[in-house]
Amino acid sequence: MPLGQRRSGHDRIPARLRAVGVTVREHEVLVLLAKGHDNQDLATLLHLSPRTVEKHVASLLLKTGHANRKALRDSVDELLRTDSRAGTRR
Repeated sequence: MPLGQRRSGHDRIPARLRAVGVTVREHEVLVLLAKGHDNQDLATLLHLSPRTVEKHVASLLLKTGHANRKALRDSVDELLRTDSRAGTRR
């Protein structure tokens, strides 16, 4: 049974990422990862520990089926692309 999201912004996550269980925070990490930030930068920007960021990245790798961070980053444009029929936006 899926748990409800406590953070706002769930509606900004593309449907294909919501379908695999990506959380709002993981989506925030993915967007910043796409901009080339390393874990320390992400931790600072999101007010998290670097270890927490590592866990979010690991979770994204698992949920999206990517083998490593580079593969995830290489496909981030496709992952963040929204389905225009669903009326969602980036």
